[in-house]
Order: sequence, then C-alpha cells, then structure tokens
Amino acid sequence: MLKQAMSRAWGLYRRHFGGLLLMLVVQLMVVLMSLAPLLFLLNPATRLLALLCPVLFVLLVLPMRQNAAMIMRDLQKYDTVYVRGLISVKDYGCKLRCGLMGIVCMLPWMLLFIASTGLLYYVYSANPEQGGMDVFAVMRLVRQIGGGSTVTGVKYVVLMYLATLLPVLAGFAFHSGTRHAYALGDRKIIKGHRGGVVAVWLLGLVTVVPFIAVAGAAGFTYVQELMKALSNIMGGLSLPKPDGKLYIIVAAFVLLLLPLVPLKQLMTSCYVNLIAEGEHKA
Repeated sequence: MLKQAMSRAWGLYRRHFGGLLLMLVVQLMVVLMSLAPLLFLLNPATRLLALLCPVLFVLLVLPMRQNAAMIMRDLQKYDTVYVRGLISVKDYGCKLRCGLMGIVCMLPWMLLFIASTGLLYYVYSANPEQGGMDVFAVMRLVRQIGGGSTVTGVKYVVLMYLATLLPVLAGFAFHSGTRHAYALGDRKIIKGHRGGVVAVWLLGLVTVVPFIAVAGAAGFTYVQELMKALSNIMGGLSLPKPDGKLYIIVAAFVLLLLPLVPLKQLMTSCYVNLIAEGEHKA
C-alpha cells in the first residue's frame, strides 16, 4: 500500500502542481494573518494584544487545515483542486473541534519541550534571590557539562535542548493521518494502521532533504560563530549578524522546500484514503 500511495501522490502532484502551490500560498497567508498581532510587541503599551495570536491561530488555522485535508480527499476523487474550499465555513464547529482535539493529542508529546523551554526561561529571567542563576553560575554549570570547556558545554546544552523536539516530531508522525481520517468522516479508520502512517510520514521527510542540505552548508559558519558568542556570554551577549548566506537559505526555503510541502501532505492523504478504500471493498 505504501508504494501505491506514493505513486498516487506523485501523479496528483505532477498534474496539479499549480493548484496545490496556490493552495499552499493561501494557507501561508492565513497563518501570517494569525501571527499579525505579534506586531503589538513592538510597543510596550500594546504587548498584551499579542495574546490574540493563539486565539486567531485556533479560529483560523485549525479549521483551514481540516479544509485542506478535505480538498486533498476530493482531489483523489474528482481530480480537481478546489482552492476556495480552504475558506469554507461549512461545519465550522466540527472542524474547529477536530483541530482542538489534535492539539490535545499532541500535548503529551510536547511536555518535555515545554518543560525544558520553561526551565531555560526561568533560569535566564529569574533573580538569584528567587531561585534563578546569575551569569557566572550559568557559565560554571555549562563548563561542567562540557568537561571544563565552555564551547563544548554550550554545544551539549543546545543539543540536549534540540533533543526535546524528538518526541514532538514523533507525535507529528503518529498523528499525521488524523485530520485526513476526519476528512473521511471516521477517525478510527487509521486504527491498526499507525505503523504505516508513521512510515509514510518518515518517507515524506525526503522532501526536506534538499533544503536541509543547502541550508546546512550555507549556515554552518554562522552556527559556529553563534556558538562562540554564546560561550562568551560573560563578556556580554553579542550575536553575530547574519551574512549574505542568509539569502541563500531564504531562497532554498522558497525554491526547495515550499514547492514540495504539498507532495508530503498528499502522501499521507493518499495512504489514509487507500486504507478507507480497502475497507470499503472488504
């Protein structure tokens, strides 16, 4: 079934590349709309209004993602990309509920990352009298982690923090087929097929390899300079300015990553739809 799903997704992607790309652009625009309140952070008097971001994300982005799953479902049935369906408000409450349930399901996978982020923020912002650590105490701890080397300690801390994202990625893989199952009207349809859903999600990671390769090569020098700056925090945190290679990374994001996002999404959608078709035949 994996091979069949890949074949179907690739065929649909080739035939409807323009429509799928337009669909992605509309989704990005809606996401940017939900992030617009972050501009209120620029003015201390209006910072609280930035809390509108999660509200708008829930109200706009979550139902839109469910609409996108339905469009990909109908694409396999009618061979047409109905982009206007992204802003459909039909059964809005049901779509919103499905999106919220998805967030609830992801929370256990995100606990380690959330706890680590909260701990780092507390250590950074709290006063020593309140249990926080001053710069010297932080650097001593980092040096101990690095076996006496501050630079090595910073690398280890960054790697440990990035490792807390692994359960989050595992959660994304495990639940990647849920919204497509909702689009078919039966969430339980992927029960017993989670292994296949995860396998499809992992195969979809091939679509991000070109971007990672280019971005990694272009940003390697900057990352080294950033590590040195973090290890010298006692002299004052002075982050290096991005050089011209930032434009290479941005270009790689636009040219190598974004065009392949619809293909990755289609792969999961096709797999879930094939499960449904198999059950109906049975």
